[in-house]
Amino acid sequence: MESQKQEFPKKIALCEHIATEDQSSYIMGYIPEKVPIKTIDLTSEGNYVVAYTKAYCKFQDTIEVESINCKLYIPNAFSPNRNMENNTFSIIGENIKSVNLSVYDRYGKKVFKSDPNHTTWDGTISNTTAGEGVYTYTVSATFKDNTQLDKVGQVTLIR
Repeated sequence: MESQKQEFPKKIALCEHIATEDQSSYIMGYIPEKVPIKTIDLTSEGNYVVAYTKAYCKFQDTIEVESINCKLYIPNAFSPNRNMENNTFSIIGENIKSVNLSVYDRYGKKVFKSDPNHTTWDGTISNTTAGEGVYTYTVSATFKDNTQLDKVGQVTLIR
């Protein structure tokens, strides 16, 4: 008879301070379909026992949950004047897997969109120096635990 044992991750990391609809879905995704389960709320670090029964066989495993810092630091101004200080607008943080950044001018026209290899705005629009002023940004960050954080804000470009 083929083994039905489900392999669970031994250790997972979940962002602290970010409320998600169901942090437990990470673990529940490892349990086979049509198995009655009790949802586990992962509210703190520690060891959690996950068990289920299928076809009269009981499966149980312990998963260590580690809390990680998932914060974004988004500047409210930058000065791309080539003085080697605050020359670009970039999103920084901890435990970030990916960042999508878009910047818009005061008329709502998209002037910058990041890609995986270029995630900072240098204050240019189509290789032309952008004017001083306030620009709106949208940020969508995915952290190492796969939670996502979306933010909208404004950044001032100073020349």
